[in-house]
Amino acid sequence: MLASPPRICALSGSLLPSDFLLRLSPLRLDSTEPTSTKPVPSILVPDGLQHPKFT
Repeated sequence: MLASPPRICALSGSLLPSDFLLRLSPLRLDSTEPTSTKPVPSILVPDGLQHPKFT
């Protein structure tokens, strides 16, 4: 795992081997008011591991 190429973590900015990183994807939260003109908020949630064993 330590021999995998290094990548920069999007949240912490740390340089880590890619096998230790999690994929993040945006999740849009449902709006409580369907006719609202406010933008729908979104958050980042884990989507999976970058390790090839888990793809």
